[in-house]
Amino acid sequence: MEQRTRALGGSTRLLTSAEAAERLNMSLSTFQKRWRSLGIPYHRHGRWLRFMERDLDHWLEQQQVA
Repeated sequence: MEQRTRALGGSTRLLTSAEAAERLNMSLSTFQKRWRSLGIPYHRHGRWLRFMERDLDHWLEQQQVA
């Protein structure tokens, strides 16, 4: 399974807003206010937002300044 996850480019685990904020080293309130304006990719499940680990990792890589 680990090899398959690597081939996909990271974990497909879905995170809550609190988990995503922690992963990005932000406070939950800042994350909740700014996720949309920052362009953080998300998945909607009914009324709940979820953030895929590999999407967050890819977004972080794109934010790095050369």
